[in-house]
Amino acid sequence: TGLLAGFEALVRWQHPELGLLSPLEFIPVAEQSNLIIALTQAVLQEACSQARLWKSQFPPDFHFSISVNVPAKYLTKPDLVQEISASIAEHDLPAEYLRLEMTESGIMEDPESASTALAHLSELGVKTHIDDFGTGYSSLNYLANLPVHALKIDRDFVSQLDLDERKSMIVRSVVALAHNLGLKVIAEGVETPRQLDYLKALKCQYGQGYLFS
Repeated sequence: TGLLAGFEALVRWQHPELGLLSPLEFIPVAEQSNLIIALTQAVLQEACSQARLWKSQFPPDFHFSISVNVPAKYLTKPDLVQEISASIAEHDLPAEYLRLEMTESGIMEDPESASTALAHLSELGVKTHIDDFGTGYSSLNYLANLPVHALKIDRDFVSQLDLDERKSMIVRSVVALAHNLGLKVIAEGVETPRQLDYLKALKCQYGQGYLFS
């Protein structure tokens, strides 16, 4: 429809000496040092706070979501569900407004624990998405049984839609797979009207990228 459906929280570091740093420059270090847990908690709190503010400003019948990226280490925290529940309760944000995104490789680090955590989050009312789908090495057997709600097609495939027939075939296959599993599909990195038209023809429900904002 072209209507706004949601937002994704993206972290940047305004460094006092180096200027604005992209996550590629500090997320790997944060993961190695375990600071990724505190960073994820901070982003989650900020996202819930901002979503609650927007909810109060938008018309009552306008429903949107806000997505937060969750690393593997955070996904396997024993108190994950309690922490998420406390965050949305603190900001008086209905659970259905929050989306948590995790990568295939993150899930496959400990698929059993991930599956349990995702099931509990689903019971809480929080939707979960598999981010950058197609770039990891997930087991289709696990995918069929994971309680997730959407697959996100990696921008690398979307950017090459009209340039690389093999990547176009992968996009078509991912959309068909998601639909057959009853999942929503979100295409990342949509930058041209031609890419958008291609994705619409495939009945990919959602897109995000510079074409929109």
